Amino acid sequence: MNVTRQRTRSERLFIVGPPILLVVFSLLHGTDFLMSHGIGMPNGDEWVRYLSSISGRWLALHVAGLAVFPLLGIVVWRMLPAHGTASRVSRVALALYVVLYPAFDALVGIGSSILIRYRGTLSVTDRAVIDPVIKGLFFDFASPARWLAAAASLAWGTGVIAAAVALWRESGWQVGLPLALAGVAMALDHMPPFGVVAGLTLGIAVWQFLLREGRVPVSMERRAVSDCP
Repeated sequence: MNVTRQRTRSERLFIVGPPILLVVFSLLHGTDFLMSHGIGMPNGDEWVRYLSSISGRWLALHVAGLAVFPLLGIVVWRMLPAHGTASRVSRVALALYVVLYPAFDALVGIGSSILIRYRGTLSVTDRAVIDPVIKGLFFDFASPARWLAAAASLAWGTGVIAAAVALWRESGWQVGLPLALAGVAMALDHMPPFGVVAGLTLGIAVWQFLLREGRVPVSMERRAVSDCP
C-alpha cells in the first residue's frame, strides 16, 4: 500500500526551525570580530578582549547552544530513511554527536563565559594569570577541550554525510548535496562563515526534503522513521 507522507505544521516547523537558529547563532558568534580582524586564526589577546566586550551575549549564545545543537541532530535523524547501511551509520554517529557537541559547547562556550566574567572582577595584574587559561580553551590543540571538539565535529560530519548518502538515493541530489555540504561546513566550525553555510545548506536540504516528501508516494514500511535517541 502506497501513501503520501503528510506532516503537520508543527512537525514542519520543528524541522525547519533549527537550521534558521544555527544561522542566527553563527552570525552572533563572532561576525563583528571577523569584520574587524578578517578570517583566520585570531590572536589570543585580541580574542580575550573581544569576549570580554560581549560577555553577556557570549553566555546567552552558548546556553542556547545546549538546545540548538541537539535539535540539529534530531532534524537530520528525522529525515533518514528507515532502512539501509548509510542510515544505520548516520544514527550511530548522530547519537554520539547529540552527546558530544553540547558537552563541547558547555565546556568551551559556557566555561569561557564564566572565566571572562570572573576576569572582569580582577585587576590588570591578576588578569595575566587567568588569560592563559581562557586562551587555552580555544588555542591549545593538546587540551582535552580540543580533543572533545574534534570528536564532536567528527561525529557530526560522519552522521550528516552518511545521511546525505542515504537521502541522495531516496530523494535525489537536491537533498543529498546540500546536506553533505552542511556536514562538512559545521565539522570545520560553527563560527561564521562555516556555521552560516551549514545552517543555510541544511535549511535547503530540509526544504527540498519536505517538497519531495509531500508529493512523492512512499511505501508504509519505508516511511517509518525511528524515534530520536
